[in-house]
Amino acid sequence: MFDAGARRLLRRAYARPGQWVGTRIANPSPAHLRWARAHGIDLYGRDLAPGGEARNRWMRGFIRSVYYQQKWYYREGQGLGDEKRLEANRSKALRYQVGTVRLERVGGEIVNRGRAVRIIILAGGSEASRAAERTARSRKIFVDGAPGPRWAGNNYRDW
Repeated sequence: MFDAGARRLLRRAYARPGQWVGTRIANPSPAHLRWARAHGIDLYGRDLAPGGEARNRWMRGFIRSVYYQQKWYYREGQGLGDEKRLEANRSKALRYQVGTVRLERVGGEIVNRGRAVRIIILAGGSEASRAAERTARSRKIFVDGAPGPRWAGNNYRDW
């Protein structure tokens, strides 16, 4: 559902490496909400991934799509392709930030315009390793090759 938008955002980010690029993610439609409810999913429920930085499950879906597209469809020197890779891309590091809800007054009514999200593409390899080393131990998924404090299994009881 989010793949086309994720690819557009990634293309803009690849064109401006090292710079933040963003977009706004519209709120789920009534049809999305009905579908999710029928499957026992609250799209406005809190983000259950360790850390919850995507804020809610709807935004987590978009972030997952961005990472998926970058991991399986990006090729160094070629950009995003249409053919899925046989081996995961590890050449670029990606970071994201999710903003607050944007409210706007339209004809006397306050309308929720969704959330802002932005990403930045960083070089992979040794630069990505140095960035990971600077990350606080408490925020790491892996520590010395073993599950760390942010490993999903360690946070299961918080879900």
